[in-house]
Amino acid sequence: MNPTILFIMVCYHNEHEVAAFVREQLGIFQRQSFEYVIVDNGSTRPELLEALTAGSGAFLCKPGMNLGYFGGAWAGIQYYLEMGHTSLPEIVILCNTDISFDGVDFPERLQHSIQAMKPDILGPCIISSRRGVHQNPYIPRRIPARKLRFFQEVTRNFLLYNAFLLCYYLVSLMRRGCTARMSPLEAGTYYSLHGSFLIFTSGFFQKKGHLDYGSLLYGEEIFLGEMARLQSMKVCYTPGIRIYHREHATTGLFKNRGQVKKLHESYTYLFRRFYAGTSPEQTKTK
Repeated sequence: MNPTILFIMVCYHNEHEVAAFVREQLGIFQRQSFEYVIVDNGSTRPELLEALTAGSGAFLCKPGMNLGYFGGAWAGIQYYLEMGHTSLPEIVILCNTDISFDGVDFPERLQHSIQAMKPDILGPCIISSRRGVHQNPYIPRRIPARKLRFFQEVTRNFLLYNAFLLCYYLVSLMRRGCTARMSPLEAGTYYSLHGSFLIFTSGFFQKKGHLDYGSLLYGEEIFLGEMARLQSMKVCYTPGIRIYHREHATTGLFKNRGQVKKLHESYTYLFRRFYAGTSPEQTKTK
């Protein structure tokens, strides 16, 4: 019988953080069956990952190259199936390792939320340790084509993008205390959720959901939102379960030239795949 939960974690030069997460956070799930896959997208201490997955209930996927966040996660899921499992568990969780759970009863509250909401994709309340804001639901409504086009243009230039990012960050600090995102939004269905902690139920995969993203990095939440929209998936957010996110612990707040280039490539891919050729009426938010 498959375990109830499968965790997918993607490691990229942060194996110490991955090890700390497995040892300090996953312990609260010991009361129910779970397994986890670590995807080695790039590590400087691979022996640490080997030690973490030496026991039962753990797998180490070695693609041999950096596949990105969703690409690595999808490789991890395929590896799990290749290791003799005929199907995926009831719940698959893709998560960062720079997060911590709020309370030892998180597993029970997770099961309750799934039973009550019956989602295909579920997101918890995510609190940023850097800004103190609630990061879910990450994108409440579909992004208009003109806004995605703006992101595509501003990422053409490394300095322009980081200047924009600094202004955005300063404005968010100035608005702190008066923005609605300082308080959790109501439980319900939304467009897309924050990628640091994504809960997929069996319905996601039954509706042909996948993580085979067509770009290396960034924009994964838009990709997931579009897939859910086109496949009529139920994307739910619940403040009933909560995690704390050490925001940008892995990637940093500002982006270097290579990262900005990849941002531009991702926005270009998303625009061409999901928005190009559509009328203004078709790109209105829903």
